[in-house]
Parts: sequence; structure tokens; C-alpha cells
Amino acid sequence: MTADKGLAVAVSNPGWRSSLEEALARYGPLSLADLRRAYIDCLLVRCGGNRTLVADTLGVSRRTLYRWLAAANLQTSANLKSGDGQ
Repeated sequence: MTADKGLAVAVSNPGWRSSLEEALARYGPLSLADLRRAYIDCLLVRCGGNRTLVADTLGVSRRTLYRWLAAANLQTSANLKSGDGQ
């Protein structure tokens, strides 16, 4: 399991704080870009790929979300359909 996948799993659990601490202990320090990428990936899965809903959840415009998706290489529809976001 990659650090991104482990963190996405951690953030998606209701007990996210303890899961996040476990992921950090397992994978070491992560950059803010890694955290953002994992969180967006998790939200895309939870929102069924609905990017408008993800942007609203994050409190950003869809344009900002699209830029983040492009930077994180998370925007292809094939990735969203498979649910893996990678």
C-alpha cells in the first residue's frame, strides 16, 4: 500500500485522528501536497466522482479543484470510475 492510499483510507474512517496517527507512524511525515491529494481522492470516492460536490465540501471553486486535480494527477474519468484515483 502506498502512502497516498494508506492516508486516503485513514482520512475516510470516522476515527480519522487515530487512523491518521497510525498512517503517519507507518509512512512517516507527509507533505501538505500528499495530504491534500489523499483527502481529495477520498472525497472523490465518497462523492461518487461529483467534482462540484467535492469543491463545495472543500469550500473552493470548481476551477481551484480542477487545478488541484491536475496537479495531483487525479482527474481522469477512468480513475474516478475505478475508485482508485491514481
